[in-house]
Amino acid sequence: MVGTRHKARALALQVLYEVDASGHGAEEVLTQLLQEERLSEENISFTRELVMGVMQNKGKIDKNIQSFAPAWPIGQIPLVDRNILRLAIFEI
Repeated sequence: MVGTRHKARALALQVLYEVDASGHGAEEVLTQLLQEERLSEENISFTRELVMGVMQNKGKIDKNIQSFAPAWPIGQIPLVDRNILRLAIFEI
């Protein structure tokens, strides 16, 4: 059985990917995708915390990624990989 936090993280990744790929606002994408998913209030809050935390700290997170992967400019890291890294670093 997939844990509920796993679902929240997967949705957060989906939101971050769409924001990165489309340029749409994080709040807009998050609201839309939350309407399509069945998550508990606790996991809705967790998803929102992840997305907004990454967005608010994206500059610092990206600098951190760059410092450990100087051969890979942030724009050359594939979208999914880049956003998985952002989520992971934010949660650390």
